[in-house]
Amino acid sequence: MRELHFEPHELIYRAGDTADSAFIIKRGDVEIATLGSTARPERLGPGTVFGQVAIMLDQPRQRTARALSDVVVLAIPRADFLRAFNERYDVVEPFLRRLFATLHDAASLAERGAPVPSQLSAEMVTTNDPVPAGVAATSAEAGYSIRIMAASEEAARHLGDKGLLVESLPFRVGRQPTKGESPPVGLLDLSLLDAKPFNLSRRHFVIEAGPDSPFVRDVGSHLGTIVNSAKIGGAEPIRTAPLGPGENSVIAGRESSPFAFTITVTAS
Repeated sequence: MRELHFEPHELIYRAGDTADSAFIIKRGDVEIATLGSTARPERLGPGTVFGQVAIMLDQPRQRTARALSDVVVLAIPRADFLRAFNERYDVVEPFLRRLFATLHDAASLAERGAPVPSQLSAEMVTTNDPVPAGVAATSAEAGYSIRIMAASEEAARHLGDKGLLVESLPFRVGRQPTKGESPPVGLLDLSLLDAKPFNLSRRHFVIEAGPDSPFVRDVGSHLGTIVNSAKIGGAEPIRTAPLGPGENSVIAGRESSPFAFTITVTAS
């Protein structure tokens, strides 16, 4: 975690920015507002967490955060937050408490037929994600290069013999929609054809840049992803798995899935 200082009226982030960190307020007050809205902005004080929803939903910022006074925050980088989500529940518990409280308030208002204030509706879980956010990095910036190769005949139909050099992260993999299905939410870097019974989900997994090494994150697929024999996603609570130096095995879907890949990580 990094400690950041902001002067009165200084922007912490604005709507549309990439969500690269979540924050805990150590000192001062922060205003969270929806631009163009007539609703009263939300005021947050010391001990409050904010900025976690866009990270968890893989979306750009929905609202703007501004310092109202001299503010000190602890910034948790996105990769560290997601890793802590799997390994350190004590770190992410306050973020989850705020998220669930927000959703509970919004749901209660909706059940009573009352209008949901923008500071709640902007934080509600949604799949409206046309430009997904991520920890963007080129191979040079990340300090390693990544190549995804086919490890099965079906995957070879899409990748060929030489595979694909992953030039920037995040790198998103998913299934092309069939007739009658809506397109996948967000952009895909590798779009694959599959037939029923599907192994692939329309948004299946993402390769992301971590502070020391890349990792795979399952993005809510139905059957999950298998990374170096470890199951993530699907019915499993763990959503991420690291990619080590050299060759890594990644299977999208069941163990018998025809979508098997070898992801090679090399120091650059």
